[in-house]
Amino acid sequence: MGTTLCGVVSLVVSLFLPKVYRATTNLLISESKIGPGTELPAWQYATLPTYEPFVDNDALIQRAINRFHLDQAPYKLTVDAFRRKDILDVRALKSTRLVEISIEFPDAPLAADLANYFAQGAVDFNNKLNATDTMASRSFLAKQLDEATANLVEADRRRTEVRARTRIEDRDKELNILLMEKEQLSTQSETLRLRLVQDDSKAKYLQQALSHEPSTFHLRKSILSDRFAEKAVEKSGRDADPMTSISEETLNTTKEKIRRDFVDSMAEVAAENAGAGEAAVRLEKVNAEISSLLVSLAQLRSELDKADHDYKLARETVEFASRNYQNASVNASSKSQDIGQLAPAAVPAQPVRPKLLLNTLLGTLTGLVLLSAAATARESFRDLHDGNWDVVEEDHRIGVST
Repeated sequence: MGTTLCGVVSLVVSLFLPKVYRATTNLLISESKIGPGTELPAWQYATLPTYEPFVDNDALIQRAINRFHLDQAPYKLTVDAFRRKDILDVRALKSTRLVEISIEFPDAPLAADLANYFAQGAVDFNNKLNATDTMASRSFLAKQLDEATANLVEADRRRTEVRARTRIEDRDKELNILLMEKEQLSTQSETLRLRLVQDDSKAKYLQQALSHEPSTFHLRKSILSDRFAEKAVEKSGRDADPMTSISEETLNTTKEKIRRDFVDSMAEVAAENAGAGEAAVRLEKVNAEISSLLVSLAQLRSELDKADHDYKLARETVEFASRNYQNASVNASSKSQDIGQLAPAAVPAQPVRPKLLLNTLLGTLTGLVLLSAAATARESFRDLHDGNWDVVEEDHRIGVST
């Protein structure tokens, strides 16, 4: 009867206990859909509890209490009371990418609203976190882009300054002029040397020819050179009179011509020798100027190439920083995790507590155990107090041999 009474009491008490409803919803943790997709590694399944604090945190609980006025009657909840009553339960489901959110509350619609609020709060927090990361990345990359742009402007300024200071085009023109002059001087020197050799040989030949030529010619002319006069003398039978001949000395025109040619050749040799000497001196100066200009051009070109290289490197840096800045949102989002609510929590139709049948059975079993223990203790105490002992008499003795 006591056991039955305990079961009835448990049933009655369970009927009058406040009903508690459970609303459940799930969050899906997935990779970002932006950027190249990769297979989720197995170790990341073990990191899913990392996302539980996205839901189970005091700030979100406090906002939920304020949002649904749970700090007022009849609930009068605080964050500590909210936790002590185990209203919120968050756990990661094993071998899945799901985080389950369960709310147990006496009001069924409010339980569903709370579950959806916590789920949406986690989604909003994750989106805010991703947006913050994106803004931080964009801010960092924007700073890098500004620095790269400033470096590009400075590199362009240095390159312009080097170009203006070196005047490389003018020096190239000057070098071309000197090279053309060198070529002309080389050609002229070779021509003069060749003509010098020719004229020197000609002068030596004329000098030799001049030494063999007489200065004058002596001519003897006889009046008997006439054929008729010669025959008359022969008929007279007398010898020719020396007075019948005359002597004449004339200048050697050939030698004079050779002498003039010799003098002209010597003058040409002297002129060509002097011209060759002047050409050699000028050619040496031109070669020195060309060598100095080449060294200067090499240094200036090296400085200009360095300025061009710095400008090219700065421009490539700006292009790279610009691409990174433009792709900052995509890059940051592709490395983040998306959190989404699979389905909103529905209003529970049946309470999860109290469980009438379970409470009745537990009350009955507890009453049975307690009352049975009490009855046993009572009977034992009565027997001990009355002194009634059962004595067993032996019919015969048992001998024991020693």
